[in-house]
Amino acid sequence: MGHFPTLLLLWLSVALVHLVGVQKGKALAENQPEEARGDLSRDLELEEEAVLTLNQHSFAQALQEYRLLLVLFYAPWSELCQALAPEYAKAAALLKEEAAAAALRLAKVDATEELELKEEFRVAGYPTFKLFWEGNRTHPTDYTGQREAEAIVTWMRRKAGPSALLLTGEAEAAAFLDANAVAAIGFFHVSHSRAPVGFLGIAGASPSRLLLGRGRGTSEAPHTAKAGPLGSFRVRAWCLARGGLEPGGCCHGAQAHWLPFSPQDLQSEDVRLFYEVARDVSDVAMALTDRPELFQKYGILGATVTFFRKKDNKDNDDAPRADFPVDEDLGLKAAELAHFLAVQSLELVMEFTDQVGVGGSQTQNSSKIFGAKIPNHLLLFINKTVESQVQLLGSFQGAASAFRGQVLFVLADVHGEGAKLLHFFGLKSHEVPALRFIHIETNKKYRLGTEEGLSAPVISTFCQAVLEGRVQPHLMSEEVPDDWDQRQVKVLVGHNFEQVALDETKDVFVNQLCPPDAPWCPHSKAMAPVWEELGKKYQGHPNIVIAEMDATANEVADLPIHAYPTLYYFPAQQGRKMTEYQGARDLESFSRFLESGGEPSPQEEPVEAETPKELKENQTRPPGAQESRNEL
Repeated sequence: MGHFPTLLLLWLSVALVHLVGVQKGKALAENQPEEARGDLSRDLELEEEAVLTLNQHSFAQALQEYRLLLVLFYAPWSELCQALAPEYAKAAALLKEEAAAAALRLAKVDATEELELKEEFRVAGYPTFKLFWEGNRTHPTDYTGQREAEAIVTWMRRKAGPSALLLTGEAEAAAFLDANAVAAIGFFHVSHSRAPVGFLGIAGASPSRLLLGRGRGTSEAPHTAKAGPLGSFRVRAWCLARGGLEPGGCCHGAQAHWLPFSPQDLQSEDVRLFYEVARDVSDVAMALTDRPELFQKYGILGATVTFFRKKDNKDNDDAPRADFPVDEDLGLKAAELAHFLAVQSLELVMEFTDQVGVGGSQTQNSSKIFGAKIPNHLLLFINKTVESQVQLLGSFQGAASAFRGQVLFVLADVHGEGAKLLHFFGLKSHEVPALRFIHIETNKKYRLGTEEGLSAPVISTFCQAVLEGRVQPHLMSEEVPDDWDQRQVKVLVGHNFEQVALDETKDVFVNQLCPPDAPWCPHSKAMAPVWEELGKKYQGHPNIVIAEMDATANEVADLPIHAYPTLYYFPAQQGRKMTEYQGARDLESFSRFLESGGEPSPQEEPVEAETPKELKENQTRPPGAQESRNEL
């Protein structure tokens, strides 16, 4: 009972913020001119395959119409938005067909046209998703799921609640695991009289005392429960039968669990955090139990979250289950559990794909790969049209299971979308099969030759050696161009970098860039003309050299590149250290910096460049456009 006052105050403060946001949304809807409000219903009917198309006038009414509204802010020119559109429409159609999901809706806003909405919700890139709860306009939630239709629908269902099933017996648990390829069950010691399942799993629920009775039979109409000074909240009865809600929203006689809830239940912090994590997980089926017979059946002693995976028809050694024990003293850590689930839900070998196939035939794995928060990646480059190379997959998978959570094994098909990765590893398509290890935070790469073959033991030994620091990084370098020193801007590669940049008789200013013609490299492209002017201005200068290097194809030891372009200044004279230039990127500022001997101007502020993460998913404006247009 000692924690109750603090937790209640916390919940009340959250609920009051929620109420303020709701009232603001209602006021905006009600304050529309009568003629504009008359158009809102017509605007809400403007749908494209079940997706609501919203504008400045209809936005407020949509918030009042739907308890949960997921809004996609998009740009018509964005290739990522164009690729997403069919999946988003499919997800909207699936939700619209469900009677139980009538209060859930997907919508979209053209952020290049609706500039006021773009500014209000701080849309900085495309596509951007915002989830709005109970009409609250001031505190939307960011979408954290994958970009396939099923994942979007699952994420929305879990946000609506409950986000996990309550398992009450062995048969129910067995049916749950049999129905899902990957699943997680939270085993918690929670008494039925105070189980916080009923409301903590429902989005927007009030923390005030709300009692729900237990019932059996068909699901009933939504109830409205009074929540004191916080107003009333619509509560939908969600059937927790083995198969979930059947068509029409009925349980057809199956047990529907209506669990008691009171403020004291908030002391079960582990269960509350489990539900929070479950709401954001879209690709793992989630359940929990407190039944002793289930603890015994699955060999669980204390509070534990166990991940189960079905044995597929692939020849691999992936473990059928993995346990995440909850520390008795520290309790459940939400971030650690989310990471555990993300890691365990990945396939042993993830094929790099960057687009959703027609009709959802191909899954977009790039976001999963880079979002797994596993810094070590091992990539196998093959051509899947060559049978001898496809056979290497068996060895690759055989080595992967021992490194789950440490190293992410990635397949790159150079005959498909994996070709996009070749440049970053200095490879050509005819040089496969090839194996490369990369630490994505430091960008250090390691190479394993294929002369001795790529058997599972060879791959495992290589991985372990890299992790233990017994392998030197492989530094990429292009060949030195014949005319590298004849141009206004000198061309550096890995092989001649030290010779030029570390010349103690000259001040050398180096632009570490990515290819200016790459669509994901707008900053390098924008700065290219200014850099050429700078090279022309100092061409022939006895003590100053202006140079550039493609940092995606050339690497230098202990020279970190965290963004493109990165500008390094190597001063003349022995003992002086290189510095990173972070000032304005115009000819006057560059010249002032060089003439002062590398001293930064006090009034200049740092300029942001593209980070490597942006390279994976960002694309800014098309040629000739004036507005900044970032794709996420």
